[in-house]
Amino acid sequence: MQKNTNNFCQVVKKFYFCKFKFEYDYMLERTDYIIRISSLKRGENFYKLRVNKELFENFDCQEAEDITCLVDIKAIRRERWIEFYFDFKGSMDLICSRCLSKLVMPIRKQTVLYVKFGQEYAEPDDNEIIIPENQNELDLLSYIYEELRLELPISPVHSTEEECDKEMIDILLAKETESMENKEDFDPRWAKLKELIK
Repeated sequence: MQKNTNNFCQVVKKFYFCKFKFEYDYMLERTDYIIRISSLKRGENFYKLRVNKELFENFDCQEAEDITCLVDIKAIRRERWIEFYFDFKGSMDLICSRCLSKLVMPIRKQTVLYVKFGQEYAEPDDNEIIIPENQNELDLLSYIYEELRLELPISPVHSTEEECDKEMIDILLAKETESMENKEDFDPRWAKLKELIK
């Protein structure tokens, strides 16, 4: 049991070391997510964004250990509106809820956002917003975050148990068994039940 406990501590230390090792590798540049409407020419305009975990940390979301995603954006300027086409390609590093080891989840999605001009800001639909006619900047930070946030599973697990860390599962099962045994030793209800069985 002592060996399993030591292995468990080593895994936990390794997990937290990896988590904080790259904490300051990237800095979020909010200006990268801002589109100047006046600079859009009529027709097609193209942009590229590289998204990392700083985007999630900006919204205090800790569910992804890391994220690397390239977002290709095509903006089509019309007379009274702008069409934004987003192509997300990348991956997220999550923690498997079954074995607590790293789980790499691919990101591949395409979305469309329609930006129309009106008197005041409004969101009539999930993929449509209305901005004031005199507004010259469009901040896509929240939109891109929300689209990536929707990709996070409620309970991330490897697609098959064979992909899980077997050693870690054994350690967790041993800890769970030890916890149940301790509960039996200290819970007076179990003592009463054992007396009845005798």
